Amino acid sequence: MGQKPDINFKYETALIKRSALRYIIPATFALIFEQIAPVVDAVCVSNGLGNEALSSFSNVSPMIWVTNIIGSLGGVGCGIMASKCLGSGEVKKAGRAFTIALKLMIVTTVIYSIISLIFLDPILKFIWCTPENIGYAKEYLTVYLMGAVFVVLSFSGAYILTDDNNPKLALCGSIVAATVNIIIDVTGIFVLGQGIWITAFGTVFSNFCACIIYTFHFRKKESVCRPTFKRESNDPGVLEIIKPGTAQAMMYLFVVLQIFVQNYVLSDSAGTSGLGNSAVIENLTMILAITFTGASEAVMPLTAAYYGEKNRCGQLMVKKTLLKMGLVIVIPLSGLIILFPHIFMAIFSINDTVMAATLPAAIRITCIAAVINFINLVFIYYLTAVEQEKQANIAYVIQSLTSIAAMILLMKTIAENAPWYANLISVTACLVFLLACGSGKGLIATDSENVLLMTGIHKKEGSLSDWRSLASTVLTKEQVDIVGRKMMEPFDAVLKITENPLCVFLVLDAEDGHKNVILRYDSKTDEDAGSEAETEDSDCKCICSEFNSLKRMMIIFDEGDNL
Repeated sequence: MGQKPDINFKYETALIKRSALRYIIPATFALIFEQIAPVVDAVCVSNGLGNEALSSFSNVSPMIWVTNIIGSLGGVGCGIMASKCLGSGEVKKAGRAFTIALKLMIVTTVIYSIISLIFLDPILKFIWCTPENIGYAKEYLTVYLMGAVFVVLSFSGAYILTDDNNPKLALCGSIVAATVNIIIDVTGIFVLGQGIWITAFGTVFSNFCACIIYTFHFRKKESVCRPTFKRESNDPGVLEIIKPGTAQAMMYLFVVLQIFVQNYVLSDSAGTSGLGNSAVIENLTMILAITFTGASEAVMPLTAAYYGEKNRCGQLMVKKTLLKMGLVIVIPLSGLIILFPHIFMAIFSINDTVMAATLPAAIRITCIAAVINFINLVFIYYLTAVEQEKQANIAYVIQSLTSIAAMILLMKTIAENAPWYANLISVTACLVFLLACGSGKGLIATDSENVLLMTGIHKKEGSLSDWRSLASTVLTKEQVDIVGRKMMEPFDAVLKITENPLCVFLVLDAEDGHKNVILRYDSKTDEDAGSEAETEDSDCKCICSEFNSLKRMMIIFDEGDNL
């Protein structure tokens, strides 16, 4: 479909970029501090306790990834629902979703930890611990599982706060957690001479500190994700809450399966040295995740917000814009590590000859796969936000099964590097599937989809009166009068106290018997154009909201009304 008259994508794209940067910058810094802590764990253990202790991290990682599964179901699911509720104006529903998700995560994590501690010895044998590192693995997991609930709440809290217009507090929590963790690691191992348990304690206690920081979110009057114990008639069910997080949880589930098979392949072919390689590559993946996860972080909440207002064109624009912005970040970092893999290896003080010989190739392959994986993440996060979790889940199934099958097939020929080649093959297969499902739609040419009108201005560049004549081409005279009275006039009053905000005006054919008229603007002022968050009368429904510093006024016209 070609571009329609009176449709200008420039201003909406500019607003998407601004909003995305407000996610990407704090999210990337938050990830730096989140990922640097486990990397410091590994560096301290490698330098202070040796490569055998380091290899135990590879064995215990499936148990740790399980807590990420729980956090994804509750945190990602609740966060996306909050974004949708902000887009549709259902604020109370978001509060109830948060409360239900919080209870679910606490209960599930406590049960998981108790069962794991009871059956810890057989679990350690099941996850392929070697005689050389099983003691380290048991010592670490015992402490970690006792405080796993704080890890889950901190992990999920970062997603929820980011989606609930508070990424700066999420960043603050990550900084505090990383700082506390690093201090405990360095002091515990190099000053006090403690064992690997101290790194587990550092992880747990630092996440507890992050949870304390996150509670300040409840003091923010604009927060929609806060404990709400009064039942509402439209209370979301557990399945409705966790459904948006299933794709991310599925990803972590298959990571657990892949690491399990990977550890079997490496322990069988290269023993403790192979598991040491796995631990180093896992830390490399964490560092790369700072870029590709940070760059893709904004896809879900922004797309979900546009989905809530039934703006299909906006959803496609988010996908296209975030993909382009992310590749500019991801490709240079991956290319640098591909050219100089030994610089990364140096921080782990590798003294094992097998590891020193095989790690450079593993690092290069992992970096190439990371770029493809970033593209996959953008597509999968997009599918999740628009309630196409089934395709996202299938993509993860294809990626995981392809990786496991490739590892098993390659283990007889290139066992030391089989997991890394298998990962490259699997992310490529996942990308092929996603493209075949139509995930590439809107990347080359922007499709106007259900947009009837889209325009924009900087205040000093134009007049709002021009929008009335444009609106008259797609709205009735009565509707244009309502837009002028309930949207243009209060908005013009707000503009008098702001400098020069970027404004976008659009009309959507919502295809549910409604026309949605939206006025979106970027303003740091605390003044809102609407006096109430939501009003409804016989003419229409008006919603005023703020999402990631973008203020929005929306009027929903029922085409069946006699206006």
